[in-house]
Amino acid sequence: MRLIALASLASLLSFQIIAQKHHLKYLPGFIVTLEGDSVKGFIGNGTDAELGIHMMFKETMTDVTDVKYLPESILSFAFDNGRVFRRFSYTKTSGNPDSVDVFAKKNLGGKIDMYTFSKFKRSRPDIFLVNNQSHRTVHLEEPKTITKMAEDGGTRSGESFKHLGLLTIIKGDSLNNSLNVRKVRYDEKSIRNDILNYNERFGKDFTPTIYQPQLDYSYTISAGLPILSPNPLDLGFRIALYRHKHFSERTRTMSLIRGISYRYTSNPTNDNSIREGSQSYRQQYLSFIPIGVHFQTDSRVVRCYVYFSGGVAFLLQSRQYFERYEDAGRSNDVTFFPTFNVGAGVKVKVKERYMVVEITPTGNKSGTCINLGYSF
Repeated sequence: MRLIALASLASLLSFQIIAQKHHLKYLPGFIVTLEGDSVKGFIGNGTDAELGIHMMFKETMTDVTDVKYLPESILSFAFDNGRVFRRFSYTKTSGNPDSVDVFAKKNLGGKIDMYTFSKFKRSRPDIFLVNNQSHRTVHLEEPKTITKMAEDGGTRSGESFKHLGLLTIIKGDSLNNSLNVRKVRYDEKSIRNDILNYNERFGKDFTPTIYQPQLDYSYTISAGLPILSPNPLDLGFRIALYRHKHFSERTRTMSLIRGISYRYTSNPTNDNSIREGSQSYRQQYLSFIPIGVHFQTDSRVVRCYVYFSGGVAFLLQSRQYFERYEDAGRSNDVTFFPTFNVGAGVKVKVKERYMVVEITPTGNKSGTCINLGYSF
């Protein structure tokens, strides 16, 4: 069995990625053309950052090819689950006549609609605010660092507060005077809360709506055997079940995990050299994992991954006692203690599922465990 597991790991690690094209999952939705016509079909379910620059569309699931739409090609698109994107145009720098078109996702609706344009790099998103009464639109960008000359001849640096002025402009009514926009930092959560509070004041005329990001869940089940054990006579196995919570609208490389694992080890031989004392001959670990973080590569064919998690384990340890080299009885002791779990491996896509090969510590300082599994 150990040779089979090692051979499987070697074959997966040597697997060459032939097709690099992303195989998107398509969900029902529609697009709005430049002429204002709605066309129903199926939209490739990418992340917010991916859909911000282009989207893939086909009218039926049986279509062999799909159509790539850039922001300048259509007005908007939406999934049937309520995830809506709209085209916005803006200039990158002042005085530059060239404009940039992007798709931004709708997060809030009401008197003021809030849209966010997410980026691949780890920076704060651009925010577009649309006043549905005045039909005014403003574009909020991540503040730039500005440097000013101080009275003592030195320089002072700080962030621009341009977004605060734009928040005042987009509200554009006397009711805005009661809102302390000076407390609004430039981050999505802070601006979202500010606009939400503002929209609630006009709920009678403009019904406030909030989009809740969609979450996806998957499961991995695996079983394995210890290898590289310092004691070749040790017997054992491991089984585990994990649930993954995916934030698929933001990332495909990180998920939160929780799960449970069971490990069994035993040494069937007795140490006849023990004159007085005890010997542990069987250990059973039951680990509960309430929280962990799982990272993986973004390839659609072969994904390498690693995870870290904390939890608590219950140990049932069977011991054999000796007196004058003779068997004096046995006992079972239960203890529990905090654990830190780690694992690494690869997943190979088979149709819509994944086959898994994973390496984990055995947990009892006796080597490494090789696991084969299935992710669905």
